[in-house]
Amino acid sequence: MKVLITGASGTIGFNVLKQLIDLKEHEITAIDLKSHKSNKRLKPFRNFANIIYGDINDKELMNALIRDHEVVIHLAGIIPPFADIKENLSRIVDYEGTKNIIKAINNHNPNCFLMYASSTTVYGPKEKLVKVSDPTKANTEDNYSLVKIRSEEQIKENLKNFVIYRLPAVIGDIKKDAPMYNIPSKSDVEFITVNDAASAFVKGIDKKALLNKKTFNVTGGKEYRIKYRDFLIKVLKIHGISARFVATQILVDKNFYSHYYVDSDSLNKKLNFQNGSIEEYLINLKKETNKILRFIPRIMAIPVILIVKARNRKK
Repeated sequence: MKVLITGASGTIGFNVLKQLIDLKEHEITAIDLKSHKSNKRLKPFRNFANIIYGDINDKELMNALIRDHEVVIHLAGIIPPFADIKENLSRIVDYEGTKNIIKAINNHNPNCFLMYASSTTVYGPKEKLVKVSDPTKANTEDNYSLVKIRSEEQIKENLKNFVIYRLPAVIGDIKKDAPMYNIPSKSDVEFITVNDAASAFVKGIDKKALLNKKTFNVTGGKEYRIKYRDFLIKVLKIHGISARFVATQILVDKNFYSHYYVDSDSLNKKLNFQNGSIEEYLINLKKETNKILRFIPRIMAIPVILIVKARNRKK
């Protein structure tokens, strides 16, 4: 099967690419904007996939690519916290880019199957178990959620072959893919690892008839549930303060809404992609962290940890 990945050098896209190559079952095209990062990540795979550097808003390019592919795994987008800092860019890349892909499918390959990466933050600040049938809700200042909601709507209104994956906060290699720090500290969080998220897309390719026209909460499941403040304290103790953490605290509102999901296992029953637990993730993080190199950042994290704990006691 011919599969097109957008945002192929991103956190999930890169892992989707590697998993598809390992399968050796599909003809793969990977597209992303050219940058030092994307070139460094994608160049080693040019003998195993068709690597293209380009813009998903390029109509002629996307028309040509989509005409020739049966599945599009659409992962290109600006993620938090940058989606809130660069709101206009987020709308151009995610909403307008998705709109361009939809037009290309309808005009040149109506049977093409679109797999779209949305977000569970579209439910807004709910403090209860969430299910996929719950209404979406975002205030006018929550740019990331608004863009995702509008993108979902245009997919549902205009395509006949699609699946929407609503992803929670994604955790992976902290050195390369730092966790999102713009989550309200009191939140219930049901994480997913980058490998499991990628696996959900890869395994969904052969199940597209079963998934068609559906929306799923694609999470790590009950084993990845934790209070965000508890996760934050544990990460700070292990890895210490990072530049991304500091920048997020200064520049970005805490507006990535997280929850526990009553239907966490809905897609997993079909695809079997969930593995491990949050405790295993933290144990591996501790093993992989160089205590000597991270000594100063860990010392600097102590007052932040004390502040988080103090806020926790007050609540």
